[in-house]
Amino acid sequence: MCFSLGSVANAIARIGWGYLSDKTSFQLTIALACCSATILLLSMPLTQHLGKYAFLLWLVLLFICMAATHALFITAAVKCFGPKYKGPNYGLLILSTTLSGSVLSIASQYWLPEIGYSWAFIITACFPFCAFILTSTIQVTRHGHYIC
Repeated sequence: MCFSLGSVANAIARIGWGYLSDKTSFQLTIALACCSATILLLSMPLTQHLGKYAFLLWLVLLFICMAATHALFITAAVKCFGPKYKGPNYGLLILSTTLSGSVLSIASQYWLPEIGYSWAFIITACFPFCAFILTSTIQVTRHGHYIC
C-alpha cells in the first residue's frame, strides 16, 4: 500500500516539478529536490520511533523527490548537450537509472545485513547531497549554456 501511494505521488509530482522548473529555474528546482531528499533520507531511520504513518509520509515524500530527477532529466540533457540528440541522451539517462537500480538491489542483499538500515540511508543521502553541491556550483555547461 505504501509503495502504491508513493507511485501515485511520484506520477503527480513529475508534473509539479516540471511546472516549478518552468516558473523558477532548473537549478533552483533540482537543488530543492536534492536538499529535500537528503534530509528525508537522513531522517528516515527516525520513523521507526514515530510510527507507521510517519514512515508512510517519509516514503511518499521521497517518491516525490525522486520524481524531480525524472521530470528534469530532459531539461538537464538539453541544457548540457543541446537539443540535437535529446532523445538518445534522455534514453541513456533512463537506462542508467534502470541499471543502477538493478546494481543497488543486488548489492543491498549483501551490504544491508552488514551495515544496517541506518547506515544505508546515510550512505544513500550522500548522493543527492553531492548532486546538490554540483548543481549549485556549476553555472555553465561545457557548451556555454547556462543551467539556471
